[in-house]
Amino acid sequence: MDNSRVVKVYPNPVNEVLHVEVAPSLKPWLTKEAIIVEIINSLGQVVCRNHIIPQNGRFHKEIDLGGVANGVYIIKVSGEGVRYIQRFVKE
Repeated sequence: MDNSRVVKVYPNPVNEVLHVEVAPSLKPWLTKEAIIVEIINSLGQVVCRNHIIPQNGRFHKEIDLGGVANGVYIIKVSGEGVRYIQRFVKE
């Protein structure tokens, strides 16, 4: 499955708030399970870890990166039926 069509991470580059959405098409697989979102720095350290809990059938999370240093990061989104990794820039 091409998870790039079911996971959206925006904006890129990001200044303060990064949005993560998982398309509703995954709901049958995920039911009420949380999705784990990790922000990883260039040293491989997890600098932020969140869970997306479905609310009203929607998987969406706003992640405040205001206190994170500028640079290139990796976001890893994982859960039952989804595994997604993308680089993004924090300005």
